[in-house]
Amino acid sequence: MASYLLINGPQLLLDLAVKSAAMMLVAWMLAAILRRASAATRHWVWSLALAGLLVLPVLSLTLPSWRIGLLPSLADKSEVALAKPNVETELPVPPAPVAATDPEPDRGPQTSAGSLPTRRVVNWTAAALMFWAIGMLLVIARLVAGAFRIWRLAKSASLVRQSSWVALTQVLAARLRVRSGVELRKSERVALPMTWGAWRSVVMLPADADEWPQECRRIVLLHELAHVKRRDCLTHNLAQIACALYWFNPLVWLAARQLHVERELACDDQVLEVGTRASEYASHLVEIARSFSAGYDISPVTVGMACSQLESRVRSILDPGVRRRGLDRLSAGLIGMGAVCLVLALAVVQPWSKATASLSKPRGVLQAAHGAEGRNDLRALPAQAEAVPQTPRTQPGETREAAPTERESHETGEKRGQAAREATAESDEQDNSQTKAQSSELTADQIIEMRAAGVTPEFIAAMRQQGFDNLTVRDITQLSIHGINADYIRQARSWAGDKLTVRDIVQLKISGVTPEYIAAMKQAGYDGLTARQLSNLRIHGVTPEFVETMRKAGYDKLTANQLAELKIHGIDEAFVKEMQTWAGGKPTVNELTQIKIFGVTPEFARRMKAAGFDNLPVKKLTELRIHGIDEGYIKEMRDLGFDNLTIDQLMKMRIHGVDADYVKKMRAAGFKNVSANQMIEMKVTGIDSILLKGQLKDKR
Repeated sequence: MASYLLINGPQLLLDLAVKSAAMMLVAWMLAAILRRASAATRHWVWSLALAGLLVLPVLSLTLPSWRIGLLPSLADKSEVALAKPNVETELPVPPAPVAATDPEPDRGPQTSAGSLPTRRVVNWTAAALMFWAIGMLLVIARLVAGAFRIWRLAKSASLVRQSSWVALTQVLAARLRVRSGVELRKSERVALPMTWGAWRSVVMLPADADEWPQECRRIVLLHELAHVKRRDCLTHNLAQIACALYWFNPLVWLAARQLHVERELACDDQVLEVGTRASEYASHLVEIARSFSAGYDISPVTVGMACSQLESRVRSILDPGVRRRGLDRLSAGLIGMGAVCLVLALAVVQPWSKATASLSKPRGVLQAAHGAEGRNDLRALPAQAEAVPQTPRTQPGETREAAPTERESHETGEKRGQAAREATAESDEQDNSQTKAQSSELTADQIIEMRAAGVTPEFIAAMRQQGFDNLTVRDITQLSIHGINADYIRQARSWAGDKLTVRDIVQLKISGVTPEYIAAMKQAGYDGLTARQLSNLRIHGVTPEFVETMRKAGYDKLTANQLAELKIHGIDEAFVKEMQTWAGGKPTVNELTQIKIFGVTPEFARRMKAAGFDNLPVKKLTELRIHGIDEGYIKEMRDLGFDNLTIDQLMKMRIHGVDADYVKKMRAAGFKNVSANQMIEMKVTGIDSILLKGQLKDKR
């Protein structure tokens, strides 16, 4: 067997490369023909193609061959390479008897008596087999390492025993008709759900899965159970083994990748088949994709709710025209019979011409060396001596020793000096901070500031007599600048109580609160106001007359803050009566201020009525104005086909940025029959960014 592989190894590898490429091309063409079929059908095509690659070498070696001779054979070169002397084999020439009458030939120096000088060449057959074996072992080592990681992960993961998870799993497994048992586990080392096990299936969940809402749990478990039902772990591992055996063929790797894509699409179809809303499923898929880094995969031997090819999957999920029904038995049988016929045909057919060369070439070389008559004449051989370059030897005394470097000692000194300087600076900083902490004297700037404000020792003493013992420099200067003396402080305390701060007193003085103003506000019904409330009312011009006009308009129990707010926005009795005339009812103070701020006018109400929205309350009109919804926006949406939009739908579309340009972009991306609610949901969940990103790539 070893000699057969040495002779026919390159021929066998080239044979498998050509036949695997032919099988992959047939699978690509069939998948293209079935592009309108379900993803499960295309997945079945790729599964059979990759499984056929595994049995192709065995059938090629065991079945009889039918040689058609379209391509030249490599066996001739292989046999010649074996016949020539190489690194491991030498071809000795037996000594021939020399006639007594012939003089003794001058053979010169020989390597051994009666033998030819050997020529060493590379055995390309063994090298090719070794190169293929190394590549295969590397891929297999990756799979073994992945299986080991999964084994360690399963060993450290905790078994899920919560009744909510177990009951939900049993219900969904019965709905999908999953006959094999499924084990749920949870681990902090995984970021997304995954499944492994061809016969004994295990579903691994992230540690934060208990925080998921019920609908998200249902969708995730449906997807993972779909993998279990379809035996995706088995087909995935077979594909990985095929990639290891045919690692040199890029078409096989592309086929394995396409198998992965169709597998996820097929599982998505099964989730939708059991009644899951497409938009809701797409939203959860996008949310899961955001929860972990792109390209995350713990092992090459697992399958799961992967988020690769997210754009194409979201398109397929939201496309109502996609066929989602699984593979029926008739289609599976027909495709399987076609795959068997293709594999048998490729195993039997040998496109190579028959090998004709054997050891004739080496014998021809020997005959030329022995002479035309076949005599053993060694003198006819060309000289084979090769000059071997002599490598000068290193004498023991010539060994150089590394000279001691001064740089190391210099760097050591630098480091010590830097450490000393840092220690000195730290000590100085500590001394300075202690000095500042111990010093309580006024600075020159503070003395100048107090002098400029007219602060005298007598003024400081007067403030201390009023109970302000711990005044700062800023407090004392503010009191002096605004002309606040002891008499004003006593009056302010009689207005607003004894618990007044320096800031309260300064605000009362600045706003111009006087005893007359306070008495008038008390007479208007606003007694017991704090100093800040009095200052706020006085600053904004709230007078007893304004209070009386608001009472005539129907607002007789307004707080001090509401009075100030109405005055700030210029709301008077005339404005209130106008609003009550066209809007009806009695708006609240908050509604009045919003109407005034956002410019809700009778003209705006009439335009909304002309657009078909009659008798809208003031609150709705204000919300429309706040979000910038006018008759122009409504007309744009209706021109795009959204005729029966409600006020709430219009506000949701506007809030989330669904305008005319956005709708046109989404329709250009292929979504022409999407409702307003679906458009809003795609915008909210971020699905639109994926689809529009794909559209921009296509344009480029």
